[in-house]
Amino acid sequence: MVILKIIYAVIAFVLMEFFAYAINRHIIYGPLWYMKSRSSKKSYSKKKGNPFFAVFFSALFILCLYIGTHSYMHELVYIAIGIFIYGIMFFILQDILVHRKVRIFVFRASKLYYRVVITAYKAYKNDPRKAFYPLIPPFKFFRHEIKRFIKRKKWTQKD
Repeated sequence: MVILKIIYAVIAFVLMEFFAYAINRHIIYGPLWYMKSRSSKKSYSKKKGNPFFAVFFSALFILCLYIGTHSYMHELVYIAIGIFIYGIMFFILQDILVHRKVRIFVFRASKLYYRVVITAYKAYKNDPRKAFYPLIPPFKFFRHEIKRFIKRKKWTQKD
């Protein structure tokens, strides 16, 4: 029974990645482009960004949690936990590590995954349709960073 609850949370976490991609690709860069472009303009405030999408996903979390605790659909609680964990991971990765909106600690881009996320984000900034996968960047960026690592370290495989 516990394994099933964990599976619900993991499935919700994974589906949030695809849901975030679909919303970004088809809604943010579609009908809501005005809101996104307005929030992306340079300003002197550190609090830039569009809170609409954070509020939307928070409301989804709260709704699943409320319905799951006040009805017989207790699976929704574990789906809410998956959404919550995704939100925390997204916040850490995007707002703290990529955008540096919150400076909690000094972090160098030496780890492969982090460098891949930064590379994918730079490609996304150049062309938003190219790559927007908040937590799981496309494999081509992993290949690119591995090639850069091999070239930089001059590491060759001996036969």
